[in-house]
Amino acid sequence: MTREASLIVTLGIPLIACGAVSAVAFAIHTLPDDGPRRARRFLLAAATWFAVALALAEGGVLRDPDAIPPPMLLVLLPVLLLPTLLAFSKVGTALVSHVPVAALVGFHGFRLPLELLMLRAANEGIMPPQMAVTGLNFDIVTGISALIVAALAAKGLAPRALIVAFSVLGTSLLVAIGVIAIASLPAFRAFGNDPAVVNTWVTEVPFVLLPAGLVSSGVLGHLLLWRWIARDSATDAVAPRFVSERQGAVDPN
Repeated sequence: MTREASLIVTLGIPLIACGAVSAVAFAIHTLPDDGPRRARRFLLAAATWFAVALALAEGGVLRDPDAIPPPMLLVLLPVLLLPTLLAFSKVGTALVSHVPVAALVGFHGFRLPLELLMLRAANEGIMPPQMAVTGLNFDIVTGISALIVAALAAKGLAPRALIVAFSVLGTSLLVAIGVIAIASLPAFRAFGNDPAVVNTWVTEVPFVLLPAGLVSSGVLGHLLLWRWIARDSATDAVAPRFVSERQGAVDPN
């Protein structure tokens, strides 16, 4: 990092990460069939992962610019693997079945304050400018639209097409900033060799929690939402057949 981060950035990233994880834990806690126990296990697993990521950053393991493969893979691979395992587990299936779609969408609202903090970090010279909303990162649109679409869904005013459009938008923007962040790592330096545009801040404590806690939360949120969309599509496809069968039982003609 070229400068020392302000207190709001230093504390804000881990606080939002903990908030996102707490929201998932709360949702799991509300599930039937031993939700509280499952929530405690999730929190323990999340805390362990956070501790591992922070230890890797504190120990300097992630900072070697010449290492092949890039040491950040130690963080980036679990960021994709862990939420995928959870989303397609029994707990993930229960979340898709029992959590209202308004909550699944609204969960992504954490990306609004996150993007504002990232803009502050870029302005402070902590984060590469291309990763901010004033650069090439437009994920703030996901955070804003999540709050709007969730409010509409809570009132029953969000058609399925709107939910799908939101998920396409949010997933696309998450992938885009992920590609930008990876391309900016020291191993690739896609935006040049100037230290200001090289993404080293995520190798530091506590900013490693941006990928470890917040990107992983975004991945989990979209996987659950896509599962809800797929489940909803299956329901729509099956329902007409059942209606037809019921009508046929009454009217054989």
